Amino acid sequence: LDQVDASKKPAARAGISGRAMLVGAVLCSVIAVGLPYGEFVLNGTQLGLNSSTPAAFFLLFVLVALVQPLLGLVRPIRDIEETGEEWVVTDHNRPVLRIQPIEQKKTVEEVFGAIQGKVIYREDINAPTIDEWGTLS
Repeated sequence: LDQVDASKKPAARAGISGRAMLVGAVLCSVIAVGLPYGEFVLNGTQLGLNSSTPAAFFLLFVLVALVQPLLGLVRPIRDIEETGEEWVVTDHNRPVLRIQPIEQKKTVEEVFGAIQGKVIYREDINAPTIDEWGTLS
């Protein structure tokens, strides 16, 4: 499937940008350079007891890289739910799927609440109406 027609809203970028990858790589390398300092210089101090390895930060980076695109898939669904607009998914400019929110059924109170207590019955509502219509032949 090629695209989602969301002409009224700017398209949200999904996935991870190159800038995020670059910042993550730079920060991982800073941690990797700082690790020997922590092991050799701070080893005998209290700070040396609580240093994290670059592998732990890399694992965190990988987990964020995997979870972020999944969270991006949920965003359009939340937008549809909040705005009530429908989206059309196309394949080579041919509509193949319509995504629209489900309209909730209204309760009896919502439908007739405005006229509740304002209707006046002058006759028995259950009485037959044959006399008024006459014979239908």
